[in-house]
Amino acid sequence: MIYASKSFANQISDLATTFKASCAAKARFYWEDGNGRGLRLEATDVRKEFVETVEFGSGQEGFLFYNAPTDFDFDNDDGPITYRTYFNSENPMAVRMDFFAAAAANPFSSFLSRDTDAIRGKTTDIPDGGSGKWQDLQPGTSFASLHKVSSSFEVVLKVPPIGKEAIFNVPDNSQGQSIGNSTAVLSCASPDASSSSLDTPGVFRFVKLSELDSSVPSVVNYDGDRIIFYPGSDHSEFTGVFFPLEVLPIDNHLDGNPPSVTWHDLK
Repeated sequence: MIYASKSFANQISDLATTFKASCAAKARFYWEDGNGRGLRLEATDVRKEFVETVEFGSGQEGFLFYNAPTDFDFDNDDGPITYRTYFNSENPMAVRMDFFAAAAANPFSSFLSRDTDAIRGKTTDIPDGGSGKWQDLQPGTSFASLHKVSSSFEVVLKVPPIGKEAIFNVPDNSQGQSIGNSTAVLSCASPDASSSSLDTPGVFRFVKLSELDSSVPSVVNYDGDRIIFYPGSDHSEFTGVFFPLEVLPIDNHLDGNPPSVTWHDLK
């Protein structure tokens, strides 16, 4: 390891200034004396993991800092991803890893944690760094929130950890409009959909980040306990599901067309 003089709190502050985004992550250090060296880091919010020789296990909780989720997209031809390991004198000590693309002078991401697993007591040979690969987790899970103001028919699903939002419209029930695919769909449980508002947190599970894009046609279908996003008219597979932490207000509507969805990068 390389010694870092700054405290855990000061390093958090520095990294929050250096990078545009962060999310929770877990790291498993395989650095015990007498065993092979390895590292696995898992960040479910951006559906990514870093693997050095070992493909399983998670342990110490920390924070992963980055600028955009696409920063972790690498091809086999991009060369190895290296990392450097830093520690300080606190108890438990702060452990930081800076990740570098091939031949890069500055890190594109950093992970910061406290040594809750007492690494220092298990080995006298903590490495200064190593190399591995970033790859996708299947599927991804991120914090999300659903929003609608009372003066609008527009509903917005925001997913900050992956920098995405989905926008669609609920029906104007005052005109007797019916939407859906022979299932219950959201209509804000009111004769006039514009009279209700939504501000609901939840969890968003998705399959491929590349499908959450404005260039990919998408529709939505939903019930009180979930909102499902489909690629176009194909309901055999889904691109994502939002699970609200509280039941959504719904009415039942049949025999119509599901509303279209537009995905955007979250600004």
